[in-house]
Amino acid sequence: MSLNIKQGDTVVVRTGSSKSKQGKVLRVEIANGSILIEGVNLKKRRQCPRKAGSKGQIIEKPAPLNYSNVLIWCASCKQGVRIKAKMSGTTKTRICAKCGKTI
Repeated sequence: MSLNIKQGDTVVVRTGSSKSKQGKVLRVEIANGSILIEGVNLKKRRQCPRKAGSKGQIIEKPAPLNYSNVLIWCASCKQGVRIKAKMSGTTKTRICAKCGKTI
């Protein structure tokens, strides 16, 4: 499976409880088709105390989303857009489908 979304891209969520939130892609799992986004789809995890006398904590961690639920954020369009691939020689560049600028 080939994904157009890369690590470090800014994306916006299309559906679900985190709809219309933006974030930076932390990790892409190609085998699952899932994406981990910073500050989006946060789930609470309970952490047990490890040492005697220490307290347990509740930690919020981002949970993965399916890649079909996000769109890449175009800075010039100021919205989530689909992208096209353009081959120039041996390099592949990603361009915005609406405005035509490189992402």
